[in-house]
Amino acid sequence: PCSSPHEHLFGLAGGASYGFGLSLGLLQMFQWCCCNDSTGNAVTDIGADQIEPMSFKVSSYNKPRTVTFDDLSEAANVHEVTMGCPLSWRAAAVTQKPKRVSVCSALSEQQAENLQKETVQLFHNVRGYLGSHDVLNAIVTPDMMGPLMLPDADWRGVTRATWKRIVDINALGGPRLQVVWWGTLLEDRQLPQYPCDWSRILDAEALLLAWLENMDDHGKVDGRAVCLTFFSHRWERPSTDVSLAHPDSVCNKKALALAQYGSRGTCPIFEPHHKFDYYFWVDYAGIHQYDPWQKVLGICKLPVFVAACTELAFFNSNTTSYEPRAWTRVERMLAYTFTVSPLFVYLDEGYPSQPMDVDAIIARDPESFQKDASGALRLVIRSPWGPTASLTHAEDIDLIQELAVLASSARPLNPMRLSASDPEIHFENTTIVLDTMHYTLDYDLEQKMGPTHTLIKLWREAVAQRDVDHIGSIGSMSSAPMSSVDTSVPYRQTSCLKAAWLSRFYRRHHKAW
Repeated sequence: PCSSPHEHLFGLAGGASYGFGLSLGLLQMFQWCCCNDSTGNAVTDIGADQIEPMSFKVSSYNKPRTVTFDDLSEAANVHEVTMGCPLSWRAAAVTQKPKRVSVCSALSEQQAENLQKETVQLFHNVRGYLGSHDVLNAIVTPDMMGPLMLPDADWRGVTRATWKRIVDINALGGPRLQVVWWGTLLEDRQLPQYPCDWSRILDAEALLLAWLENMDDHGKVDGRAVCLTFFSHRWERPSTDVSLAHPDSVCNKKALALAQYGSRGTCPIFEPHHKFDYYFWVDYAGIHQYDPWQKVLGICKLPVFVAACTELAFFNSNTTSYEPRAWTRVERMLAYTFTVSPLFVYLDEGYPSQPMDVDAIIARDPESFQKDASGALRLVIRSPWGPTASLTHAEDIDLIQELAVLASSARPLNPMRLSASDPEIHFENTTIVLDTMHYTLDYDLEQKMGPTHTLIKLWREAVAQRDVDHIGSIGSMSSAPMSSVDTSVPYRQTSCLKAAWLSRFYRRHHKAW
């Protein structure tokens, strides 16, 4: 039983791009030791003791710069948020140092069978959990939201329920839920990668437990309530060339957007009484980027990672097309089914220094973005395997379809889908209302007060300059080939959890690094 009427109010959401690929700098953090196993396959041993702390280069300069706490806390104006030391009490939630793993170039028959058993069981656990009594009774109603909008709202029940949800998800097996704090993004000015940057990534269960121990009588720490956000995006530099592949731009514009999002801590629903301490699930930090075995298990848990967060935020990049990516399309299906927040937060390069131009967004991609009669911006749910969908590895569509079937057939929790006249998902017809209020709210604050940190202002200038420098060379960048995928039926029988398919998945993603 719940200890408060708000125990059921807690997170769900979705988003990411699942490409392997490591920058040359990250590869240099590892000492590679290759040998052969008994089957003659190459084996790579990766030891956590071989991982060096990550460093960051401000991309508009030619020399490394160490980011200190003096930078983080330098007050730009009265809106400055000082959070103490970079991690403070959150240090107790840093992910455990990864153990050494041996990654073969191909699976033996026995290994493939073992992986099949593990993935089938994990996916079974995920399906069972999402259909459980606890989850199906977590639907948020206006009666539950109203008390939280009051100035003296008590967020303790929400936080306890969120922690319990994460405990249950971790207990399903497979990879644990890992998140990145906005303050870490501000300090490091880049997205951390797992396992290289494990010390910059937080275990969500440990984080919420530490929050419960540090929160005040209203469930807040440092005057903020906790919020987990699932970040959906398309990799900026997908490539089979490990020196080029990376999820962010050269100047790390996505990390900048999330750092700004978190530094303000706003939410239009709860303004002006409540601010939020944001933590982000990002594929690059939440799924093992070296081990294909762990990668496929992480993807199997994507629906429950969606169900663990409070909201979905996506980045509509002007240098790579976000919407057609098959992975991001199925993420939106999952979020439309399982998120507690009915709206998806819209972010792009202009956030929050420029006003949102809804008409320009629609003009750029009229097939995906629409404006309804009220003027609200909507995003069309499109088929992850339609003629306009794209994938780096076409065979991954089998796993995407498994996830899509789950999203389509599950009992929805998302308030928008529940309240729709037709709650079924119809490709090209079903639309999702986007949260543009957050963008506008932070833009208005920006105009009144300026950036929340001087560091953000300098970083933003560097990003803007690099965008100008590189805008003409985007077409010539080396990237992984994208395949279109299409079927003539809504869903087709898939075999992605069979040993043969998993072996092929393992081999093609092993090659990526």
